[in-house]
Amino acid sequence: TAKYENKPNKVIVYRSLNGHFIKDQEIVAENSTMDFGADVTISADGMLIAISAPFDDDIIEKQGAVYVYQQVNGVFELSQRLTSVNGRRKEYFGSTLDFDGNTLFVSAYRADSDKETYFDAHTEILTGAADIFGSKYVYDTESEKSSTPTTFDNDFTRFASSIDNNGVIYAYDRIDDTLVYGQQIDLKDPEAKFFGRIALAKNNHVYTGMPSYINADGKKGALF
Repeated sequence: TAKYENKPNKVIVYRSLNGHFIKDQEIVAENSTMDFGADVTISADGMLIAISAPFDDDIIEKQGAVYVYQQVNGVFELSQRLTSVNGRRKEYFGSTLDFDGNTLFVSAYRADSDKETYFDAHTEILTGAADIFGSKYVYDTESEKSSTPTTFDNDFTRFASSIDNNGVIYAYDRIDDTLVYGQQIDLKDPEAKFFGRIALAKNNHVYTGMPSYINADGKKGALF
């Protein structure tokens, strides 16, 4: 990556030829404010290059984007533009990139993680319900009108809240040279700020270091 102050950044592709690297192609950013090339990763077969632009604000202010280039006849051409499925401002989507096999991991260290709450999960009828509600049918197991222990809506209804600036890592699966959103990885811990700011994917695992995380024993730093 070649970074500049007053003009668009470039990602320069070099190819190995007879033991030497020869400049082959320049991929130029759309503008000078998107931090194009903040991180770059290449698929194992060399056919895809993913280039991050975490300050991209084409949709929302500094939401970020990842530009994916596919090699066609020896030239890398833009094939996809990935953005966060959450669509929130200042996520810095693309802070860190890493290919592992057919999966691309994209971090957004200022994204909000989601925390779900289930409605009426595993709630049972009171033992003395018949006396409380004045009806023999409330807990009469021999009656077809009887009410039995229930979860009301069987965990169907759930409420989601967010943890601000928690950090998220998104996983995209490669299907026929197209990257498709697969899942969101987060810690769901209010104290775990900037999850994914440092990330590495290897052998079907993704690792993220959090040097400022405070552990239960009061010590600082953790690797997830």
